[in-house]
Amino acid sequence: IPLPLFFSPCDYHGHYAYSSLRVVLTFVSRPTLHDKLREQIGPPRADADGQGPRIAVVWGIGGVGKSQLVLDYHLRHRHEYSASFWVDASRKQTIDRDFLAISKVLFNVPDSTKDDVRVEDAILAVKKWFSGGSGRWIFVFDGADNIGEPALEGNVDITHYFPDVSSIDIILVSRSGRVAKMVHEPVRVAELETEQAKHLFLARAGLGPTIARDAIAEEIVTTLGCLALALSLSGTYVSKTARLKKNLDEYLKEYRQRRKQILSRKPALVKEYGESVLTTWETTYDAIVQGG
Repeated sequence: IPLPLFFSPCDYHGHYAYSSLRVVLTFVSRPTLHDKLREQIGPPRADADGQGPRIAVVWGIGGVGKSQLVLDYHLRHRHEYSASFWVDASRKQTIDRDFLAISKVLFNVPDSTKDDVRVEDAILAVKKWFSGGSGRWIFVFDGADNIGEPALEGNVDITHYFPDVSSIDIILVSRSGRVAKMVHEPVRVAELETEQAKHLFLARAGLGPTIARDAIAEEIVTTLGCLALALSLSGTYVSKTARLKKNLDEYLKEYRQRRKQILSRKPALVKEYGESVLTTWETTYDAIVQGG
């Protein structure tokens, strides 16, 4: 199928993402999970022509730190790639939006025709660009929860967007167990270990570790299920509440009385975690509230 005449390919080296993401300052490194992901999409394959892209799946419940883990991996290894592309895969509309934007960085599309680009033309153009290019690239499809579920409203055929090129690595970040089954060895991200959880909570709260705080922090992180996002939200709340910083053991009492208000204070973390990650918070929050 021929592309529209105004699709003139250009040489692109960079990182595309609709929203700016960064690893949070209190990111908890998980070397074992990093290494598992590295095993899936490590160094370039020899004689990989015709094999198609390599696909890795990072999965787990909302709020455990999947996107942050993948973002940390990307920052460590992006020098190995000619370019990288971070796609919000939470809905078909956001994937289409990102592929339209990607087509405009891979092709010299005149300003006069930018509004005339059809989504399917953009998807086709992007896929053809990679098949005709030389280099190594990585795609991250973040929030890929509604895929592989034909009967589900909003189901997305994610493979429709995959360039069929062996020099591309693809990471799917998802809460869906069905998505995990797309590969032989998915990377499962579970809750933090208790010590990691305490460190994250206290760091977010702006408090140093002490023997007295350690016991209180352990009770807090256990109540919060050792979920990274929950700990970040709650720790941030403590950091901004002077009376709780002075008397941390009052936190659980207040949390049990007002957990809905405490856990819903997320706007300050939007830029750090990214919109696609925070959209999973409702599920995580509901689980904690019901369990508390």
